[in-house]
Amino acid sequence: ALASVYFPFADYILRKSSLEPRHTTMLILRVAWLWRFEIEWAQHSSIAVRDKLLTEDEVNRITLGAANESWSDLEILLIIAVDQMHQSSNIDDETWDALASELNTQQMVDLVFTIGSYVLAGMYMNCFALPLSPGQKGLENFR
Repeated sequence: ALASVYFPFADYILRKSSLEPRHTTMLILRVAWLWRFEIEWAQHSSIAVRDKLLTEDEVNRITLGAANESWSDLEILLIIAVDQMHQSSNIDDETWDALASELNTQQMVDLVFTIGSYVLAGMYMNCFALPLSPGQKGLENFR
């Protein structure tokens, strides 16, 4: 019963969201890095490179956060939003307003739900102790 409602929601977040796929991937990877969700990191870091959403260097830079001149202004804000959600379960007014000047209302909603849904996904994967698949790179393979 849970799968019948959860997986369509998860599919929306990953594939049908109003956010650019690159931005969704950045959010997912920053969530996985900060919350230490190894399976989530392993899956999405390889998908990001395979699907050319991010380069290997960009995947590595996700681990360093927003302090990098190579990110666009919006990408910096997306990383900061994840960091703030990690710290306080909220996005501060300054960041929210800056994001709202770049994104429409639907994208703002999708941003919050993407962060939250991947925190949920990472938690269930950790709690169920899902193993890495052979050949997957876990968190220790990155900075």
